Amino acid sequence: MNKSILKSLCTILIIITLIPTAFADEIKLDAKNAILVDMQNSMVLYDKNSTEIIQPAGFTKIVTAMVVLENCDDLSQVIAAPKDTISKCDFSFGNMGILAEEELSAKALLEGMLVYDAAEAAEVLAGFTFGNYEKFIVAMNNLAKEAGAQNTVFKNAGGYYHKDQQTTVADISKIALYAMKNDAFAEIVKKGMVEIKPTNKYRDVRYLANTNMFVGRTRSLDFYSERVFGVKTSYMKDHGYGICIAFENSKGKFLCVTAQGAGAAAAHTDAQTMREYVVSGFVNVKIADKDDIIEEVEVPNGKTSHVLLKTADELSVRLPVDYDESKIFQMTTKDNNLSAPIEKDEVLGTLSVSYDGKEVGSVALIAYDSVAHSAGKSVQIFFENIFTSPFFYLPVTVLVIYFAIMAYKANRNKIRRKK
Repeated sequence: MNKSILKSLCTILIIITLIPTAFADEIKLDAKNAILVDMQNSMVLYDKNSTEIIQPAGFTKIVTAMVVLENCDDLSQVIAAPKDTISKCDFSFGNMGILAEEELSAKALLEGMLVYDAAEAAEVLAGFTFGNYEKFIVAMNNLAKEAGAQNTVFKNAGGYYHKDQQTTVADISKIALYAMKNDAFAEIVKKGMVEIKPTNKYRDVRYLANTNMFVGRTRSLDFYSERVFGVKTSYMKDHGYGICIAFENSKGKFLCVTAQGAGAAAAHTDAQTMREYVVSGFVNVKIADKDDIIEEVEVPNGKTSHVLLKTADELSVRLPVDYDESKIFQMTTKDNNLSAPIEKDEVLGTLSVSYDGKEVGSVALIAYDSVAHSAGKSVQIFFENIFTSPFFYLPVTVLVIYFAIMAYKANRNKIRRKK
């Protein structure tokens, strides 16, 4: 049964690979570094120097925001910007014009930092959250590792240049995927504009338009799309422009990151190119329909000796349109020591599919039918286990050897007496 099922699945995959494609080779980007991933399973759909070390620049603020959100219970709390913090900020960098001793809520600082790329807002939050800036940096690095970013090191919260501060666009994609699971973060980064209410230093409302032109109309209408829902731009002098966006289409949700581009327009154009690539750059491959019989597993103590495993739902995976069939691997995970009773539709295993070493989809395997418990088989198995157990054979073997020795001695004594 297993061989016939696998043969059918392979046939499906071979047929799909016959679809002619060349689009993957045609994508051209201005950015030196880029990555495109499927938000459903983190599968990489496009890669351009994604593991090259870069300055995190504005992407740093994604991590800064997450440390604040995970450690600040009250975002309405008012924070007075310390004079020494503001005096150390580089105002040629992205900023929202915070003045020394200006009182702003934690939420306003988060919005200014994420929407308007305000580095001084990040520095103020970093000094406030734990009351210790160095402790905040440690938390940033710990969070990056938790998100799976293994080549990332932070030395400051605002994204300022530091020779030892580093990341990769592959790491930024992991950090962004982690951050987008946080509702408060996701809500802020999709805003086209935020209003900063008057403070003790400003009499008027400050309107801050999102530097991500995909989610706001104020800066330009060329890139705006209702199907983009975040996340962050990045810029550093001598290190270029970058952008990270999360978007959706009829095929799912995706995230792309670019870095070291020539300018803001070029960075947005690159992201748009990857949005278009998603439409034609991969295919949905059906692996199994719902209720497909996948395997048969023995149930030693059941009235029925075996149970069939079927798929709980349809299993389809997204693969690059020019995917390599040899990189597709299917694996069934199940309990080979099943014990009755088993209920119909009880989950007994998993059918998973990986591509190029990364899991791209899975479906639960459930019992095709119920299997009742057999008391007679259970008794039989009990005694079989006893008689095949080393704890049974060891004493039996010892006794056999003992009686053999005793018989040998008795026989030898008998011979001696005859003599």
